[in-house]
Amino acid sequence: SGVRLKVGVYSGPCYSVNANNILDSFGQSVNIAARLQGKAGAGEIVLTEEAAKKALQHGWLQGAAPSAPFSAELKGVSGSLSMVRVLVDA
Repeated sequence: SGVRLKVGVYSGPCYSVNANNILDSFGQSVNIAARLQGKAGAGEIVLTEEAAKKALQHGWLQGAAPSAPFSAELKGVSGSLSMVRVLVDA
C-alpha cells in the first residue's frame, strides 16, 4: 500500500552545519517543525497558519485545501501556535 508520510513545516532561523558531507540543521525552528510533524497523521502536512498563507500565496499548495486554523500547544514552545492541516492525496 506504500508509505504514508507525516510532515511538519515551520519557517524560522536555524543553525546548519556541514560535517562529513552531511548537512544537519538544529535550533528552535527545527524543534517546532518536528513538533508540528507530531501533530500530523499519515498523509498529512501540518504547518503554521503563517506558513500556510505564504505557501498559498506562492502556489505551493495548489489544489490543496488547508483545514480551518486550530490552536495547539507544543512541548518546549511557550504559548500556543495557530496551525492548519493539509491532506496529501496519495
